Amino acid sequence: MQHRKSRSDSFKMDAVRRLMARGSKTIAEKSKELGVSFSLLYRWRERFESELTRGVPLCANVA
Repeated sequence: MQHRKSRSDSFKMDAVRRLMARGSKTIAEKSKELGVSFSLLYRWRERFESELTRGVPLCANVA
């Protein structure tokens, strides 16, 4: 049986920042880079997007 990895909130928020950054990579490419499913990225975005868009620059430290 495969165990699920637990990710920290800081990892999730960084992943959402990357997702929100308008780059040339698709959601599928970003999810593969991060090692998570794209549906999980969408759930994290729903959870953290409002927190991240409160006056914080989204492109800061995003690769």
